[in-house]
Amino acid sequence: MRVLIPIKRESHPYLRLLCTHIEKYGIEVLHTRNIWSFKFLKYAYLAQVIHLHWIEFIVRSKNLLAESLKFWAACLIFLCLKIVKKRIFVTLHNIQPHEKVHPKLEEVWFRIAIKIADKIIVHNYYSHKVLKNYYGITDKVYIIPHGNFVGFYPNKVDRETARKKLSIPEDAFVVLYFGLIRDYKGIDDLLTVLRELLPIYSQLFPVICGKSEGKRLHKEIMKFSEEFVGKCIVRLEYIPDEEVQFYMNAADVGVIPYKEITTSGTVILFQSFAKTVIVPKLSPIKEILGDYGIYFQPNNKESLKSSIIKAINFGRYQMQFFGRKAYEKILKMDWDSIAKLTLKSYAE
Repeated sequence: MRVLIPIKRESHPYLRLLCTHIEKYGIEVLHTRNIWSFKFLKYAYLAQVIHLHWIEFIVRSKNLLAESLKFWAACLIFLCLKIVKKRIFVTLHNIQPHEKVHPKLEEVWFRIAIKIADKIIVHNYYSHKVLKNYYGITDKVYIIPHGNFVGFYPNKVDRETARKKLSIPEDAFVVLYFGLIRDYKGIDDLLTVLRELLPIYSQLFPVICGKSEGKRLHKEIMKFSEEFVGKCIVRLEYIPDEEVQFYMNAADVGVIPYKEITTSGTVILFQSFAKTVIVPKLSPIKEILGDYGIYFQPNNKESLKSSIIKAINFGRYQMQFFGRKAYEKILKMDWDSIAKLTLKSYAE
């Protein structure tokens, strides 16, 4: 069987792992950068399945006219694919698109893409429920978890080595924000809370790592780092794969102050390094983290603040215990099992 995925596998660890593991079972995976090329049409002719990911980016453009043209062209392309009986799969990593540029148009595109799909893959029961309640989809849905990152990133350094590398004090309590920094990910709330806590808790040592999108966020975070020189680490750029282990293993706990979430690869990344996480109390996260997270009420700075204090008071060893339990949970989400579930969905 040939499967066409019109997005480069190198663009995301999830795709690299998914493609590598389904190829082990004899699937030939074809790739194009996007759907806007003759190469896509050629490969679509050869493939039995066209598997779409992050569908919001198929049509998204800052310019309304450009997005409108892409919208109509995408509708025409997928209508033609349906006519020639190509099977279209959509993995909904986000049940609704984040940071909509043209909200009404993107909402319509989501509904059309979901409607034309032969099969829809979601990562949790919460997403399945939303599909039913919001989009009216009751069939053609498969729940296939997001796989773990165990073994994907190098993980050879211990806590002491990682802290020496990053010049973090041995007795510090390190709270790590890791990953792409965008408006909906709640970094503003986190900075507000950290400004209140750092003068009180001398052991608190925030580390903020990841590429920031937007000048405003970049400016705000850099301002924070200048206020607390020597009491935090800020690195606003893409972290190479081989360096991820230093930040993860130096941390006592992760923090994910997101305002909204459907699936979080970042939570899974922390779990894959045996770290627990301070996270909003939302169903998708509860499904993967269970009782071994430090939860706060979403969009509530006081609750976020209380959760960070709770983690500090628990201390390093309790965080390590929670981290080990979180790791045990995520081990069950191995990529071999996920590849088999994906193949089953292709076959039915």
